[in-house]
Amino acid sequence: MANTVTITKTNEGRKATFHIYLRSDGSTGDLDGETIIDPTVDLGLNSDARMSVENIIYSLFGFQGRIEFDTGVVEDKMMWLMHGTDTVDFRPLGDLKDRSGLDGTGKLLLTTTGLTSTDDEGSILITMKV
Repeated sequence: MANTVTITKTNEGRKATFHIYLRSDGSTGDLDGETIIDPTVDLGLNSDARMSVENIIYSLFGFQGRIEFDTGVVEDKMMWLMHGTDTVDFRPLGDLKDRSGLDGTGKLLLTTTGLTSTDDEGSILITMKV
């Protein structure tokens, strides 16, 4: 059995919203750099286009999460840590931007810590801007 990671795009356009549902199977363990949004596959962008996170609403029970863009090894990573329940609006700060360099893919990745018990589950709503 594997952890449940269900990703649903709830709307699309210049702003796309994704719902990510997570549930531990109790044995697989943490996610490590799991792709949750691929700009080419999920948004139809060409490889040099960049996206940004406008806001995140999350509720994580029993574990923590970290999102970051797959920027490769050349650029500094922009990360956001998630624990508990919260809403984060990045718009006043100019969004959480993908700053991928030449070796980055621009994918939005999720890594978890503590996703180990069958009681661990959570939901994340992310609005992306193209």
